[in-house]
Amino acid sequence: MMKFNDEKYDSKYLDNFFNKNPRLCKFAAADQTTTKFLQAKSTANAMLAQANTKKEYKKLMVEMLSSMDFESEDEKSSTSSIKMVDLADDTTSITITKTKQK
Repeated sequence: MMKFNDEKYDSKYLDNFFNKNPRLCKFAAADQTTTKFLQAKSTANAMLAQANTKKEYKKLMVEMLSSMDFESEDEKSSTSSIKMVDLADDTTSITITKTKQK
């Protein structure tokens, strides 16, 4: 496999090429809000992965849901309802709904 030899190309040529073809460039890092959300999501997944039983999973889920900040800046006018269920029943699921108020 042949490696790309950047010494063969003038940096002005490369700058011009990528300016004309921005879709070939990687985007800059996500904004701070997205970054924080993805970090929190990753932490939540890691926490839930520690559960060895349904009881432990339920306890961790309840802790996470109760510690969440439902009043984030972009959701100031939303209300949340959380339906608590018994996870011992394999046919049961957890439902979380958010409704925007006008």
